[in-house]
Amino acid sequence: MLNVRLRLDSEADKANWSAPHNPCEIRIANRFGISQQHRPADNWLMDTVRWTWRVKSFLHLESELMGALRVRAETEAINVFARN
Repeated sequence: MLNVRLRLDSEADKANWSAPHNPCEIRIANRFGISQQHRPADNWLMDTVRWTWRVKSFLHLESELMGALRVRAETEAINVFARN
């Protein structure tokens, strides 16, 4: 059994909520015009961006990539079986 985990180069092995925002989080914030402008809700908005990346986008991306890898592995296993 193989266990694979997707991780950005800029992130540590264990996610830290108080770490600086990674490039993907910054892209999400830029896309929706969210920036630190010292308004009362800015910290909440940036936390929402981080949550969106980690809980929604990243998990979806990871499961999609792992599904594609599984399909490729199954196809290769069938090819190996056919050659034998």
